[in-house]
Amino acid sequence: MSDATTITVNQKPAAPVVSANPNTVTIGQTSTLTASGCTGGIVTWAFNNSTTNPITFTPTSSASYTATCTVNDCISVPSNPVTVTVVTGEPCTNLLTLSSTTNDYNSGTQLKQASATNGKIMATNKVTGTAKVTYQAKSIELNAGFRAEGGTVFKAEIGGCSN
Repeated sequence: MSDATTITVNQKPAAPVVSANPNTVTIGQTSTLTASGCTGGIVTWAFNNSTTNPITFTPTSSASYTATCTVNDCISVPSNPVTVTVVTGEPCTNLLTLSSTTNDYNSGTQLKQASATNGKIMATNKVTGTAKVTYQAKSIELNAGFRAEGGTVFKAEIGGCSN
């Protein structure tokens, strides 16, 4: 007579879905990574092995981030990568005037900020080509002459920097 052995096979968990907010920051700003879809499991971030979710950190350069989900000692495949872009920022100001042609953007990623408490951006510039441009301030004026062409990504957001 032999002893019976029970073997339990656990299903591999699905990879979590990760997002970043914001996904574009200036040097010194924070971004928050969030992993969803890891029900009943533990999220582990590949860049620092942290199990904090969501996790807020201060990136020093542009990079992509992934996470895994562990359930019952089974580890998922890595998540989709999410990129956090770090751009060079200017000093925080109360008034930022963006005029054509000096401040026209036709490629790359730009983050333009004025103070979140009383800052204002006044824009008459052009966003063309493949540029990805975000303006952040308490008040944003897009005046005559401002243009964001098709094929670009332009965002005007209430927010801004701290001065």
